[in-house]
Amino acid sequence: MERARPFGHSSNYGQACMHCYKAKCRCVPGPRGDSCERCHRLRKECLPSDSVRRRNAHRAEESNTRIAQLEGRIEIMLSAMQSIASSSGSSPEILRLLNENSVPLSTFGPNDTPANLIGTNQSISGVPTPGTDPSPLVQSPSEPFSHQAEESLEFFRSQMLPYFPFINLTPGITAWQLHQTRPFLLQAILTVTTFSSQKRLAQIEDLKRVLVTTAFLEVQSNIDLLLGLLTYIAWSTDAFLGRADLISRLMILAISLVYDMRLFKLPQPDTVIMMTMTQGQDYESDQNSNNETVTDLIEKQRAVLACFVLSSNISSHLGRIDALRWTPQMEEALRIVETNKLCLTDEVFAFHVRLQLLKQKAAHIREQNETDRARTAAVSVTTSMPGLLYLKALREQLHGLISSFPPGLLQRGE
Repeated sequence: MERARPFGHSSNYGQACMHCYKAKCRCVPGPRGDSCERCHRLRKECLPSDSVRRRNAHRAEESNTRIAQLEGRIEIMLSAMQSIASSSGSSPEILRLLNENSVPLSTFGPNDTPANLIGTNQSISGVPTPGTDPSPLVQSPSEPFSHQAEESLEFFRSQMLPYFPFINLTPGITAWQLHQTRPFLLQAILTVTTFSSQKRLAQIEDLKRVLVTTAFLEVQSNIDLLLGLLTYIAWSTDAFLGRADLISRLMILAISLVYDMRLFKLPQPDTVIMMTMTQGQDYESDQNSNNETVTDLIEKQRAVLACFVLSSNISSHLGRIDALRWTPQMEEALRIVETNKLCLTDEVFAFHVRLQLLKQKAAHIREQNETDRARTAAVSVTTSMPGLLYLKALREQLHGLISSFPPGLLQRGE
C-alpha cells in the first residue's frame, strides 16, 4: 500500500485496493500496513487502485484533446466560408460578421461549453434567418437583381416557355420588372429553373409557404398567383418523384382560382344578388372590368386555356382529378387569342389548346365506350357505330388542324 492506515478501520473513500474495489468489498488495512486483511487472507498481491483525482485528470486530458480537434475543424470551416463568401461577391455585412467571429477558438476557456460558444457565435454559420433571407425576391429597389436571377429568367424564356407559351414574357422584361408586377410568378420561374436538387427542394418549400399564406390565410385570388401556380405545375418534377398527390391538389387550387376570378363564366343574376348580400359589397367590383386593358384581358384568357390544358393532361395521365370543363366562353377566349396575336407565340399556344381539346374528346369517347361495354357485359370489343362516326370526325379535325400549321412552325418542330 502507498501509506500505512490505522488497523481495524476501513480505508477512506477512493483509497481501497484494486481487488477490494473490483469486488466491492470493505478494504481493511492489515496490521503491518503492506496489505489489507482480505488480500492477506486470499493470498493476493494488494495493489493500490488509482485515485478518483487521477482518473479524472486522465479524462480531462482526453476531453481537452477532443476539444482541440473540434476547434481545429471549426476553424477550417470558418476559413472555407470566408473564402466562399469573398469569391461569390457576398455583401460586406456578411464578410464583416465572418471576420469578427473568426477568433481562434483556442482562446476560449475550459468553462466555455459548446452551448455557450454557439450562443455567442450564432452568426458564424452564415445561414440567414427567415427575416433576413438574402433572396433576390426581397432585395431593395436600389439593389439590382442578381445575375443568376436574370440568367434563370432568360433560360425560362428561351428554353422552356416556347414549349407551352401561355405567358407573354418579352425579351425586354427584366427580373426586377417582373418582380414588381408578378412576384409570385418570378418565384415560380426561379424554382423550376433550379437544377440543384437540394436548392430546388428548399425553393419548393418557400414557394408552398407563400402559396399557403396567400391563397388560404389571406384568401387572395389574383392573376399573379394563378400564373405562378400554373408555371410550377407545368414544369414540376413532383409527378416523377412520387408526389403526384401534390400536383393534383395544386391543380385543383388553380381551378378554384379560375372560378373565384370568374375568368370564363359570367355569374348568374341570382348569384350576384346573393353574394352581394352575404359579402357586404358589390360582387362585380373586384373584376375591374372598366380599368382592364386588352393585354390584361388576353393574359387572363391564356391563363384559363393553360389551366384547361394542364388539368386535362393531369386527369388523363394521373387520373386523380377531373379536367376543367370546356365551355363556350373558353371557345371564345381561344378565338380572341388566335385573332389578336399580341404575342408571337399566341398562334403556337392556340394549336396546343386545339390539340389538347381533340385529345380530351377522344379520351371521352374511349371512356364512354368502356362504360357501355361494362354495362352490357358484351364480349365483343368493337366500338359502337356512333363512336366510330365520332372518331372519324375527330380524325378529320386533326388532319385539318395539322394542315393549318404554318410552315415555319413545322420546321421548328414546336
